[in-house]
Amino acid sequence: MQVQIVTQGGSRSIEVPDGTEVWAPRASPVVEVCAELERVLADPDGCSPLAAILAAEGDLAIALDPGAPNEVTDELLDGLAKVVEAAGRPASRVRTIEATAWDGGWSGDPGGRDSLLQHDAHDPDGLIFLRRYPDERRGGVYLNGAFMRAAKRLAVAVCAPHWIAGYSGASTTVFPGLAGAHNTARSLNVANVLHPASRFGDEDNPLAVEAASVAGEVGLDFALEVVLNANGKVTGLFGGEPARAHQAALAEAAQALRAIDEPYDVVIAGSGSTARRTLAATLPALEAAAQATVPGGVVLLAADLSDGPGPPGYVDALTAGGSPANVLAQVAALDTRNDDAWASARHAQLAQRTRLCVHATAGALGGGLYVDEVKDINAAVAELAASGRALVLPDASAVIPAGP
Repeated sequence: MQVQIVTQGGSRSIEVPDGTEVWAPRASPVVEVCAELERVLADPDGCSPLAAILAAEGDLAIALDPGAPNEVTDELLDGLAKVVEAAGRPASRVRTIEATAWDGGWSGDPGGRDSLLQHDAHDPDGLIFLRRYPDERRGGVYLNGAFMRAAKRLAVAVCAPHWIAGYSGASTTVFPGLAGAHNTARSLNVANVLHPASRFGDEDNPLAVEAASVAGEVGLDFALEVVLNANGKVTGLFGGEPARAHQAALAEAAQALRAIDEPYDVVIAGSGSTARRTLAATLPALEAAAQATVPGGVVLLAADLSDGPGPPGYVDALTAGGSPANVLAQVAALDTRNDDAWASARHAQLAQRTRLCVHATAGALGGGLYVDEVKDINAAVAELAASGRALVLPDASAVIPAGP
């Protein structure tokens, strides 16, 4: 039978044996964004309406998650702008800051908004000190200066299952989204990245706990969290006091998780429509598929690799290791200033427990990455499906197998 799988470059059809189990994305009702946003801002969960919050004097800073499609971001920012204007706050006193230190940057057009700033995690002059790390007399947590100086602070974030933080949301948009590069590298150290709770749907992990702590100390006055379906359409919009808005969003976002009754020998998956077209960008999809396999099982991922394997630090750490075990040992000994080491550690951990196979719909894989490159995906599917119990995830970013 034919199954449509989704990659960064679009979708394509593959042939799978009849009767193979296929987990398609859940069909969710789509909300009318403008009307729902107006309701949420006027009647938020656990705090005053946004208009009342904005009555205070001083600058307003909006931390913007770059993870939403441009059209959704535009609708949200336009709706917020109307409330800001009605509150009598001039545009010159509003700063919208893209939280680029967390999962890449917004690839779209900012729509001519002069106040949109891109956070630079590597610019020490653009950061302000927040607090020391416990038992340390130097260094500490630094956040975006424009955000820290504002009298009122908002966060606009996508709430979705995240392969390390458990879920994304307002807290992760603030930290590490607006943090210094050294803070992000420190938080994404090998011990944290490989923590048993650093997985989809589990917020009892070091990064999520730290993000919530930092965001709480900074003092977010309002959080707006959006949940998207596989097509990037809004299925839920939640606003108010940050912790309550996040908890409300989790109920909707958790629908992307699907419990596994019995692990599979083989999982065939599409990478999903991520903005970046590299092997490193497919790690969450590989992770999602691997969660459904038995130890030593096989993941076959279709992905667009037009931009190559990924950042130099990630590639160098993998190719220099010689084996996944050596990669983990070497990365653990690296200075935390290597921004990409955490990704190579997670990749190596995956390769230790799962045979990773990738079919590049565009581009090429390259060697030394502990991944088998598959040229003919239909032949590989037929061979692998005959070797054991198989599952197909047409979009591994939209349907995420969840274990106990």
